[in-house]
Order: sequence, then structure tokens, then C-alpha cells
Amino acid sequence: MSDYLLTGFAALMVMLVLVVWLLIDHIRLKRRYRILAEHVNNHNRDIAGLCTAAVTVDSRLSGADDVLQSLSAKLADYDIREELEQIVREDKPESGDDAEPSYQNAIARARAGADAAELMQRFGLSRDEAALLIRLHGINSRP
Repeated sequence: MSDYLLTGFAALMVMLVLVVWLLIDHIRLKRRYRILAEHVNNHNRDIAGLCTAAVTVDSRLSGADDVLQSLSAKLADYDIREELEQIVREDKPESGDDAEPSYQNAIARARAGADAAELMQRFGLSRDEAALLIRLHGINSRP
């Protein structure tokens, strides 16, 4: 009977050692689990912060895009206004002492092939002045 008791006691000791080893391993795994859970929580907070920052950047970019579109529209309006002013300056008949630049523009238009009616309307010339400019500087007057 003592062999059975000795074998049973040895088996009990082996089981006790295994239980202690399992308990220690369980405690170690719990500690690792807590560390990993803390890392996951930190990463989740980081991701939430990054998402918030991305939303903020997106709203800033949207605002900058609105400002850029507004400035682009203003620039286009300014360019159109500038072109209109240039056309008005060119179309405006000049009189008085500054008549010479008007003739220079009229001569340039005559060389470009403008007819007498266009020169009269655009530069305020008389019919005879327009005809003379076309005769002197028109396309057909070149040798």
C-alpha cells in the first residue's frame, strides 16, 4: 500500500507543480494582456486624435478653396474690367492736342485691313480722313 501512496503522492506533487506553473503563467499572461490592452487604448486615442486633426485640416482646406475660388473670380472680373477699359480707351476718339496717337492707332488698323467705316466709327475720323489713311497705309497701298 505504501507504493500506491508514494505514487499518489508523487502524482499529487507533479499536479501541484503544474498548478503553480499554470498559476504563474496565468499571472504573466494577465500582465501581458494589460500591457497590450493599454497599447491598444493608446493607439485608439491616437487614431481618434488623427481623425479629429484630419477633419480640421479638411475644413481649413475647404475654407482655403472657397477663398481661392473667390479670389479667382475677382481676378477674372478684374481682367475683364481691364480689357473693357482698354477697349474703351482704344475706341474712344481722341481730339485736340493728342490727335497723333489716335492717327497711329488708326494707321495700325488700316494696315491690318480695316475699312473706312470702321476707322470712322472707332477713331472718330471723317470719311475723307479714313479714305486717306486707307489709301496711304491700307493693305492695297503697299508696293
